[in-house]
Amino acid sequence: MKYPIYISDADKDSRIELKRMLSQGGWSCRPFLSAADLVNEIRALEPGVVLLDVRNTSTDGADLIETISEANFALPIIAIAEKASADIVVAAMKSGAVDFLEKPFPAETLEKAIEGAAPIVDQRIRIVDQTEKDKARIEILTPRELEVLKALSRGDSNAMISQNFDISVRTVETHRANIIRKIDLPNIVGAISVFQRYEAASSARPV
Repeated sequence: MKYPIYISDADKDSRIELKRMLSQGGWSCRPFLSAADLVNEIRALEPGVVLLDVRNTSTDGADLIETISEANFALPIIAIAEKASADIVVAAMKSGAVDFLEKPFPAETLEKAIEGAAPIVDQRIRIVDQTEKDKARIEILTPRELEVLKALSRGDSNAMISQNFDISVRTVETHRANIIRKIDLPNIVGAISVFQRYEAASSARPV
């Protein structure tokens, strides 16, 4: 699938050239005049690939990559720059860019990078969808049920939870039963798996 490409490059000639190359390759493109314009709309954009010039911007490129990734996880970023130093490349990749291209580059190089990013979009869409499903399950729990589930995920026994929360073991068992029923899984192991997967995804990206 050819996802839309979002171009953020303050250089007008560069934007025009990037759009020309991508359009000839059959991609749908949307250029932004500045990184600020992209950030303002980032949460509403459909899954796709961002071409981000990390030098033609008033904001630090690495910080900008982190901002975009946090706002819309389903948009992997290919960082681009003219005369990029090793420090710029390393900072961009450490901040979450999936690739780095030094301008100028031929259409074949750009197409290869975007084609390489497409499976990442697929993967991130699946992660976002699963995280939203897990979030919906977790959010129906009461605060106390969530505390119990967190304790269970740490490996605490019913007796430990009873002591730590100053409640009876029978009450802990009731909370466990409610958690299983609400999350709609056959046992507490499944509920713990949902919680741990949700926690792992939430720590890696905002929900």
